[in-house]
Amino acid sequence: MGAALTLTTDQFQRLVEMGQIKQGEQATPSPLQDAARQRLVQAGPKALEAANRRWREILAYLRGDAITVTQRSIQNWMAAYRQAEANTGCGYIGLLDQVAHRGNRTSRVPDASRALLQEYLSTHYAAPQAKRAAAVYRLYREEAIRQGIPLIGERTFYYERARFTDQEVTTARRGKRAAYPLQPFLGYLDQTTPRHGERPFARAHLDHTQLDILLVSSVTGQPTSKPWATFLMDAYSRRVLACYVTYDPPSYRSAMMAFRLCVQRYGRLPQELVVDRGSEFQSVYFEALLSQCFVTKLERPPNQPHFGSVLERLFGTTTTELLNQLRGNTQATKIPRLMTQEVDPKRLAVWTLDRFTLRLTEYVTEVYDQMDHPALGMSPRETFEQGMLRAGSRAHLFIPYSEAFLIKTRPSTRTGVVKIHPARGITVNGLQYWHECMRSPRLAGQTVPVRYEPYDMGFSYAYIDDQWVECVADAFLQVHGRSEREWSVILDEWREHQRQHQMKRVTLDGPRLAEFLLKLEKDEVWLLQRQHDLEEQPLREALLLAGPRPVQEDQTRNDAPIEVDLSNLPRYEVYH
Repeated sequence: MGAALTLTTDQFQRLVEMGQIKQGEQATPSPLQDAARQRLVQAGPKALEAANRRWREILAYLRGDAITVTQRSIQNWMAAYRQAEANTGCGYIGLLDQVAHRGNRTSRVPDASRALLQEYLSTHYAAPQAKRAAAVYRLYREEAIRQGIPLIGERTFYYERARFTDQEVTTARRGKRAAYPLQPFLGYLDQTTPRHGERPFARAHLDHTQLDILLVSSVTGQPTSKPWATFLMDAYSRRVLACYVTYDPPSYRSAMMAFRLCVQRYGRLPQELVVDRGSEFQSVYFEALLSQCFVTKLERPPNQPHFGSVLERLFGTTTTELLNQLRGNTQATKIPRLMTQEVDPKRLAVWTLDRFTLRLTEYVTEVYDQMDHPALGMSPRETFEQGMLRAGSRAHLFIPYSEAFLIKTRPSTRTGVVKIHPARGITVNGLQYWHECMRSPRLAGQTVPVRYEPYDMGFSYAYIDDQWVECVADAFLQVHGRSEREWSVILDEWREHQRQHQMKRVTLDGPRLAEFLLKLEKDEVWLLQRQHDLEEQPLREALLLAGPRPVQEDQTRNDAPIEVDLSNLPRYEVYH
């Protein structure tokens, strides 16, 4: 063979125009008939192996070489080859064996016996009682004997039972959750839409899970409870965008904190958010934030975790790779009868909330982020970076982590507005708040939008004169640092206290609140919530733009400043 001839596109086009390069004739269609193609497709490995062996024997016979079978066999195979070639256009089909078609394959079960069997399988086997197959067969046998219908054998019964069992039967016997693994695992929106998006931040999954580890108090060192973790994961790259750990059960507050972490780190939110049908994702505040940030919410079908498999897999990987390696993990509690004091998580727990949160965040952002993902063929970090280079930074979607964004993540009251009182300010969640601008007579009686910080009831925010102003609670010393969840526990106890003592409804001001908190110190529910909030306070303050603020000195507002004449103070001798 000579060297390959290389032509440019212009040279090739010129030769075509000159007629020196012509298009070849179309290949003639295959002479095989549809029946022949079907036979070749249906032929199994053993049938093809037998046909190849027979063809080799025929070739050896025609060449005069030694053969391993009788001459009569080769003559029969050659006759079958010629007949198949004449009938279907492919003599190779005549060499395929017919072992799979041997035997009498017609059913020998009478129609009456089969109908009775199907009836008993439908009424007794596919039922919530979930009867055993042997018990159903005994019932069928007794009924067949009573009606004089020929019996089928037990082996045939189990064969028919296996053919009868499908997803609907499993649902009838064990419920739809048990039949869920029988459904197709992958779900697509349509034939052309990638189910995980085509770029980073196109789609993300948000969900909560209770971690299998017991934490201890940083003050007392005593075991508290298992924390909850909220994960926000990018579906395209499997990168964890946010991870928030708290003692509180799933709520809109945890989702808001996850959004704050995502914006603080990446400066943007995903375009589509996949969530389940939990009540925390149906909150007005949650959906309002998504609408303001142009995020589309996609709800997973109920009781179908496969639609959130990318996040469910992260839960399992975190448990096996990290939690099970730490002291205080709850593996031993899975089998209570085998648990002893030596493996009791309450005796082994040593991790506090802040230390554990740092370790978990380090795992998802440094370790898991750089591990090869089997579905990607590379690490989530590499996939994320390549996707960002391909799709672009999309600077128009950036969200600055400012007070304006924090306001969007703060909830409002049931009505969303409050009325300004010239002397008492505004009332939010049973507390009175004040700002100096409320002294203005023109604001008296006005109704303004309001929001509050769910993790610090000492402050609320009113929209006055086209801006959000920070209002301070009258009972600041008593409520500063208290979360909305803790405050709801206090309010419930306060209302019950009033009902029991048949007291008139009174505003819960600072002195009354301080007195009531002294009575509440024996309440275990409040004490546990208070302990949890104190553990989480450093983590929450890290997400706020302003640091811890000092207590305002002007708590009385209406009282004049006290002037002290130092010349009139009595002098005391030095104590020796």
